[in-house]
Amino acid sequence: MGIIREGDEESMAHVKMNHSVRSQKGQLVVEFVLLLSLGVGAALLVGKLLKDNQFAQNLFGRPWATLSGMVECGSWDGCRSGYHPAARSRILSYRPTE
Repeated sequence: MGIIREGDEESMAHVKMNHSVRSQKGQLVVEFVLLLSLGVGAALLVGKLLKDNQFAQNLFGRPWATLSGMVECGSWDGCRSGYHPAARSRILSYRPTE
């Protein structure tokens, strides 16, 4: 084992290069796992912030309150009496009385 022949130097260089490539593959996996954990952590943090600030509720809830008033009662202000206009007593009639 102590004697190195001329052809063995090339094979030793080849073995060292393969070892270097294998260790680089391990480094790639470690970096990928670290980046993945950072990405998941950032996504959880952003999700928590959006939930705490009620982003979705403010984005869809406020406009829907105005829109539902128009859909239900025909007024942008909403239903003041709480009923649909068709359920209210009629103010106008075909035969008014004096």
